[in-house]
Amino acid sequence: MGERRASRSPSKSRLSSSRPVRPHSVPTPSPVPSFRIQRMSPAQYEEFFSLAQILFPRARIRLEESDEVFLAYHQKELIGFLHLRSRPRSLYLQGIGVLPAYRRHGIGRRLLAHALSSASRLGSPGGLALKVRAGNAEALRFYRSAGFMLERENLSSWRLRWRPAN
Repeated sequence: MGERRASRSPSKSRLSSSRPVRPHSVPTPSPVPSFRIQRMSPAQYEEFFSLAQILFPRARIRLEESDEVFLAYHQKELIGFLHLRSRPRSLYLQGIGVLPAYRRHGIGRRLLAHALSSASRLGSPGGLALKVRAGNAEALRFYRSAGFMLERENLSSWRLRWRPAN
């Protein structure tokens, strides 16, 4: 019956546009900042707690004697941290954070490498465990890319674990 077909070829008026064709603008990647990672000393506690409060305003952070904290610095500015707690059979990642301006430069991955190294060095049979707030897909991707496996999930959080290779 009288079916109409849509023309697949572009109209001549669209082909003969008088507007100049602009090349796609490719953003210039920001340079990777130089940074160093060091174990936290007692003199750096206040600085650590200030950064943790900025990154995780609702968190209640406390340090125990068995905890290890690594700090990432760009020049003299504290830009990230990693907080580990020893458990009887495994290490627990209490927190990891990097200031937004310094994310996606490998700083978090280098901090996490310190945690994985600590778990291997200590011979922790349970490896390294952590919790992520449910729905934080970016964090889940980050940890899974580092070899963590989803162990348990509930409505509020996901529990992940990394185990060293045998």
